[in-house]
Amino acid sequence: MSPLPKNIVAWISGLSAAVGFYMILFLLPFDWSERLALFLGLVLPIFTIRMVYLILKSDYDREDSFEDRFYEDGSLRSGRK
Repeated sequence: MSPLPKNIVAWISGLSAAVGFYMILFLLPFDWSERLALFLGLVLPIFTIRMVYLILKSDYDREDSFEDRFYEDGSLRSGRK
């Protein structure tokens, strides 16, 4: 299985760091932290939609499907035991 493309990994890492920073901003006692938290609260959903779009439109091919992995618990539906 090939790894995810680097641009998608960068989006996932950057968005995860931004969400963590957004959560910490509420705890800081500075005036600018409130405004920055509100800005990130407005921008993060847009970045999340962009990241999902990039993942869905990428040429990343998987060897197995969602159903194969979902029924991996021993169900006979996927043909495995």
